[in-house]
Amino acid sequence: MNRVVLGLNDRDYSVSPEKNHFYKTDPHETIPNTMMDYYKVRNGLEGNSIYIHLYINNMSGQLIISSFKRLEL
Repeated sequence: MNRVVLGLNDRDYSVSPEKNHFYKTDPHETIPNTMMDYYKVRNGLEGNSIYIHLYINNMSGQLIISSFKRLEL
């Protein structure tokens, strides 16, 4: 899933913020039995840094991007 979206990788952001993107996984606040992944990407989209939350919809199997914001460094 993660390589399809924006070329994200699943390596720990805290180890190397310049190269790695995965930040954390937490339970979704409003959808039971759903986990949300958080990614931070530095200089990823044409030099822009982003913060993104996404999850898989349990009913449809579709990837849902629930937040896509500029990352303030």
